[in-house]
Amino acid sequence: MRINLVNVLKVEPEYKLLYLDPRNKLTLHFIHGSGNFALKTNASGIIDVQYSSKESPRTAIVTPLGQGYVEVTVEDIGVSSSVSAGCVILVSDLARIELRQDLLLEQATAADVWLTHFATNGEEFPVDQYPFITVQLYQERKRPGNVASHTEDYYKGLDIFRPSDPDYSKYTIRARELGSYEVSASVKRKAKEAKTSEVVSNSIYVEVFPQLQIWPRKLLLLPDGSYTLKLSGGPSLVTADLGAKDHFGGSIARQFRSNNTEVAVVNPQNGEVTGLRVGTTVVYVVITQEIRDRDGAVKYAELCRRGVPVSVQLATEVEIVGGQKRPLISGSIIRLLAVLRYYNESFTFGVFPVEYWWTSRHFHVLSLHPRKSAGPRFGGEVGTMAASVQGDQLGVDAKANRAGEAEIAVYAAITYPEIYRHERHEFNVSVVIRVVNPLYGVVPTFIDSSPAHTSTYIVPPRCTCQLPANKENNMVPPCA
Repeated sequence: MRINLVNVLKVEPEYKLLYLDPRNKLTLHFIHGSGNFALKTNASGIIDVQYSSKESPRTAIVTPLGQGYVEVTVEDIGVSSSVSAGCVILVSDLARIELRQDLLLEQATAADVWLTHFATNGEEFPVDQYPFITVQLYQERKRPGNVASHTEDYYKGLDIFRPSDPDYSKYTIRARELGSYEVSASVKRKAKEAKTSEVVSNSIYVEVFPQLQIWPRKLLLLPDGSYTLKLSGGPSLVTADLGAKDHFGGSIARQFRSNNTEVAVVNPQNGEVTGLRVGTTVVYVVITQEIRDRDGAVKYAELCRRGVPVSVQLATEVEIVGGQKRPLISGSIIRLLAVLRYYNESFTFGVFPVEYWWTSRHFHVLSLHPRKSAGPRFGGEVGTMAASVQGDQLGVDAKANRAGEAEIAVYAAITYPEIYRHERHEFNVSVVIRVVNPLYGVVPTFIDSSPAHTSTYIVPPRCTCQLPANKENNMVPPCA
């Protein structure tokens, strides 16, 4: 007598939510048992079951035909006692679809959104059913006043596509044009008894903001010197119609960070960078948004980031930048700057612990004036005439009084931190500036058919001079 022992029959999966599409196939696997099975269902018109005990005795192929619940019973007829196992299948058309997460997007960047499909019983379709669901995605650009625009050129504002990713619920949105967009999805229904021909999702809002820019592109600072970074672009905290916090479901935060706080630190709120020690680092500005994931947990998404390389060095020289390359015209005023340098590189103009002493050794040819306002260009005010200027004036106005040559000198004294007290901290340099009388010619012209004369003056660029008054109308035209 021969006895065969077999494990209890099991069907996998025991439950399956199946999307109603004839291309969709479900494979049932029969685990254990004798291998000799009989199949039956408790309802007709919902699925079609293909089973061959000879070709593939341990699998069956299920094709959805209509909506509803159906139970597949597998009986093991190869054993003496009746042993059976079952599988419950729900075939459903699409009841609703849901897009998740509004977006704030920097122009020329991309982000992912997720599209979730739900069955008639409210259950979410498993991801393996998504390839059979044909989705159409739409975008509308929002005009001021929340009016949608369907014109063709605005469809180029966003690129929406499904990436090569095993997660079929994920779509990528790439921002091309600035503006506010409304994105939605639709799917055609499969069931014949459906009341509507398609299912339309909720809308999500996509705000495309200008690319974040940070200025300057790099910083060269002295120890204890500081500079406040400038920003342009980036997301606006308030859109044209609605505050960003309400519109996108999460507040926006901006923070500055330093990669190496031993070299330089940065105020996290206003972007003021202060050098500490000789070295290099990178200072970043990061803009984040508070969002909630699909489980409701709060997290912070990085919207954009920009960095500035920062170098902290000790000065090697000082240079006078101004009018030494060409002669000045007597009566003109030019701006002179004392520029600290680290070899061939100029330090960024910021707040530095430096004192300057300017001296003109030929005062009657070229006098110095501390600037009190925006400058003498077109009538700006200059300070009292002096032979020397002392203090934090890295720039002075030099007035050409008469023809001749003048030597201008600047002395710079830097106050370094204690660790650099033995380093060179005093610098001086001088330049010779030549002043010449105005060169002009008399050009005959005619005014109302009467002979007249016009004086033509030749002046250097970026200077201010006062022309002699016309005695007839007493006009003094400014020139720069």
